[in-house]
Amino acid sequence: LAALRALAARRPGQTVSGLVQHAVTVSLEAEDEFDAMVEDDLTASGGPVTDAEAAWVDGVLGVGPPAPLPDSFAERQRILQQLHDEAEGGDR
Repeated sequence: LAALRALAARRPGQTVSGLVQHAVTVSLEAEDEFDAMVEDDLTASGGPVTDAEAAWVDGVLGVGPPAPLPDSFAERQRILQQLHDEAEGGDR
């Protein structure tokens, strides 16, 4: 609070309330931009990760219990290709 008061005092016409309101607005705008970016990436990659995909990745990374691979070979290939593409720095 002291830092906000000092900053407001250095800026003519600025109030602590105004600084807080600006900070909250900027934070909410950044969150909205991030959400939009995630939505675009999910759309481009075929949609959100399924629970089965997330469990499998957690098992592979060792942060969760080992999970069986998805039943379909095509689904396993899609997951592996997506992981490969992300490691290479982009989608193919």
